[in-house]
Amino acid sequence: MSETQPTNIPRTTILTELALVPLPDEEGDFQTITTLEDVRDDVFSAIAALPGYTASVDSRGRRDAGIILLLGEIAHQAILNKDLIIEICNAGAAAIGLLAKQGHIKRIEVTLEDESIIIDEPDKVTAQRLLDTWEAKHPGKATDLSSSSTMRITGMVSKT
Repeated sequence: MSETQPTNIPRTTILTELALVPLPDEEGDFQTITTLEDVRDDVFSAIAALPGYTASVDSRGRRDAGIILLLGEIAHQAILNKDLIIEICNAGAAAIGLLAKQGHIKRIEVTLEDESIIIDEPDKVTAQRLLDTWEAKHPGKATDLSSSSTMRITGMVSKT
């Protein structure tokens, strides 16, 4: 006899991975690495203050600042329909908004299902605008999303 979970019990899911990396021409610069760690700490603290989300840092033994995982609880029924993309975009827009407040972020790239977009005006990103931009560049890809889909946001950090 198999047990099934009721569809209304939320489960914690990784919605967004937020990677902070130095600009390519500043990779070995000590001041940039220090700035990157400061930005990571500020963003991590700000995510902790966002209602409905939790964060953890996944460093996996790398020498960079690691990846901030933005976790959210979503209901099982959201996993089964297009509400999932809205939850992912809400988390993505929240993360991008936090990056926009950091003075050292020079470029933001968003990747979902191996398809990328560049965010030109991060201070104006909403979940709907993020979804519209992604769908305009990658028509029909939203239907490919599943409960294992995670948005990856890469913020390129500079010491200046």
